Amino acid sequence: MNEWISVEDRLPELETNVLVITKYDDIYIAFPNKFKDKLYWDIVCGCQEGSWTQDVTHWQPLPARPNE
Repeated sequence: MNEWISVEDRLPELETNVLVITKYDDIYIAFPNKFKDKLYWDIVCGCQEGSWTQDVTHWQPLPARPNE
């Protein structure tokens, strides 16, 4: 799998699902979005629902699907 990319170095394209890790070591599938020029992350999968604007420290692309 790819290495984690710091959100301070760069962000994925808006509305692109990626793996994210928070400062609490939680991992989610989420995508970045903007509302009124403020970046937030929408959770796609995980035990927490909703959106948040902080706490994501790193991200990486999702792995490729298996060829079956």
